[in-house]
This record gives sequence, structure tokens and C-alpha cells, in this order.
Amino acid sequence: MKGARMSYVFRLWSIILFSLVLIRPIFAQEGYWKISQLSISNVLEPVINNSGELVWFLNLDGGIFSSVRGKLADSGVYPHLANSGEVVYADWFGGPGWDLVSTTRGRLTYGNIIDVNTSRFDVNASGEVVYVLSDTNNNKQIFSTVRGQVTFDPADHVNPCINDSGEIAWNQYTNGGTAVVSSTRGVFFGNYPGLLDLNNVGDFCFDGNLEGPPGNYSYPHIFSSKHGVIINDTNQFQWGGGINDAGDIVWYAPVEPGSPTWYVYEAEWIQVDTTAPVIKRITANPNVLWPPNGRMVPVKLTVRATDNMDPAPVCQITQVLCNESQTSAAPDWVITGPHSVNLRAVRDSAHAGRVYTIVVQCTDESGNQSSTSVKVVVPRRVGSMRFH
Repeated sequence: MKGARMSYVFRLWSIILFSLVLIRPIFAQEGYWKISQLSISNVLEPVINNSGELVWFLNLDGGIFSSVRGKLADSGVYPHLANSGEVVYADWFGGPGWDLVSTTRGRLTYGNIIDVNTSRFDVNASGEVVYVLSDTNNNKQIFSTVRGQVTFDPADHVNPCINDSGEIAWNQYTNGGTAVVSSTRGVFFGNYPGLLDLNNVGDFCFDGNLEGPPGNYSYPHIFSSKHGVIINDTNQFQWGGGINDAGDIVWYAPVEPGSPTWYVYEAEWIQVDTTAPVIKRITANPNVLWPPNGRMVPVKLTVRATDNMDPAPVCQITQVLCNESQTSAAPDWVITGPHSVNLRAVRDSAHAGRVYTIVVQCTDESGNQSSTSVKVVVPRRVGSMRFH
């Protein structure tokens, strides 16, 4: 009977397939998805936490499983894994709906109140659980085991997710569109048909439509709110999934289109840094050499540089230029360190003054480089003092 009631409930995507909208996220950083096929096969709805533990279910009577701890429950569907290790899932207790169960706290709701066919639920590390119930006007509203009713406006709110900071995000259907709404950040404009998971840095994953031939759409494909679609192939569908704080996303899919064998897959975003460091400031001390008596003067540079990924780009002097000719067989400058150089305090009396140009190059860990320069002068005069 449980199997009949289940009625392939794991095909949640088929219930919410009514928002055929092409999703075009805006990418802020360059990179690519590194996709790995895991050894876990023929399972449903995998999720992942920050320790890399995966949890999934087989079917209603097949049980809830962990990649680390083995079998966690004899029955249940749609497990959600917290960073604390607690797992909350839905189980059938006679209908018409479902109830939520925790692997650490037992049964959480009573009365068969959860409709797993139209909405997901979630749990965070502190044990707060968010889920959906219908109000007296039959609008679907978000509820929390800690805060009670969270949403109240006359619209449908489904697929709530919660992170460890207490931020709640959900899908909201209004005026024929689908938005993601955050309890702390407001509305994310765009269409996100199926919110799947929210991490502690505010990134979320969702399933949506990928455009195929003109006018055709394929569903479901999994997207990251930060980096966009994972697999840009209209024939390779993806089901379920979750995201951790590192941005790693897991899902399940056939090993190839049409195959009866399904595996769990994991995608890791590999960022490609193509942005050079920005040199904010460079100064030389001293920046005036006086008197011009031919001695070598130590000069130290202070360089302040920032980079979009490397917290400590390496900066060093690469060359010294001079507007006057060499004065003798001995060198007029010697680079003594990354930020230090000895310069000769000398000048050609035929010119207005000697100018040393010290070139500095900054390199980040990806090899991107930028350069700038600072000048040190040997003037013709300083105040009333003048050398011929």
C-alpha cells in the first residue's frame, strides 16, 4: 500500500513542470564545472553537507541511507541533511498526507500534514525545520518549527530551504511567474521553477528548464544561482540535488540518456582567475636624492596591491630606468630585494635633473600580472642649494 501511495512521488519535477521559462543567470566569475560520477547508483534525491557526507533514499519502503553511517531509517522519502548530521525526511503514517521525522529527535509533525507532491522542506544545523501548510484560503504558506508561520500573503510559497544563519528561501508563484524569495535578502528576480537547497554563503541550487531547439525546453536541469547551468545539454537530465557551503552540488541521473542505471553525480566549481592584481598605491622612501655627491643611497618601496582571488599577490621590482646616461663604469643602480634598490645620487649638470623610474610588477597565484612605476629624482636644486 505504501508503494501505491508513493505513486512515484520522487518524480516531484513532473508536478511542478508548468513554468517553461528559459533561465539565464548572470555569471560574476569565470570558471567551469568539474563533474564526477560517484559509485552510488540507483538511489533518489541525494543531498550533501559540509563534511562531504551524502544522504539519499531508495523508495518509500527502501529506507534512508548515508554514505558515512549506512542505513538511517527503514522507510521515508526526501531526506534533508544538516551540517550537524541530523537528517529530516518525510514518512507515511496512513495518509492522506505525510509527516516529518528526524533521525535524532523522532517524529516532528502529526496529522499527516505534509504534501510531498507539491513542496519540499529543510533543516539547518540548529535543528530548525521549515515546511509548507495550506492556510484557510488554501494558499501554501511557509512554517518553521521555531518561528511558527513565516509567510502570510495571498500567494503560494513552496520548497522552503533554510541555512545555518536562519535565512529562509522559498519559491513564490505569482502572476504566472516563479521567483525565489529570501527572508533576509528579498526577491531574486528571474524564474527559478524548483528551489532545491540553500547554503550558508547565500548560493542556492534549483532545477529549471534548458532551452533546446527554438521553442522547445527540456526539464529538469540543475542550476547554481552563482554559476548557472551545470550540464548544458538538453538530452542529459538531472534530478534532485543539494548544495554545500563550498558550492559543490550533487544530483542523480542516468549514466546516459535512456539508461536504466542511475548514478549520483557531484559538480565542483573550478574558478579560473583571469583578473590581474590592482596596484592601489606605490611610494618610494626617499623619493629625492640629495646632495648629488655620487654615493649609493638605499631606497625602499611600499606597495599596496589587491586581487580578486589571491589575498597576497607578490610584488617586486623588475627594472630601473633613467633619463640620463651612466656616469661611470660602476652601476648607477642595484636592485637589492623585491622592494629595495640602491640608486646613485648623481646627475648630469647639462640636464634639469636625473629621474629614476622604478618599475614594479605584481603577480597573483594564477600568474596574472600588472605593473606600475614610481619615480625617484636627483634634482638640480633643493631650496636655495644648487649643485653645478
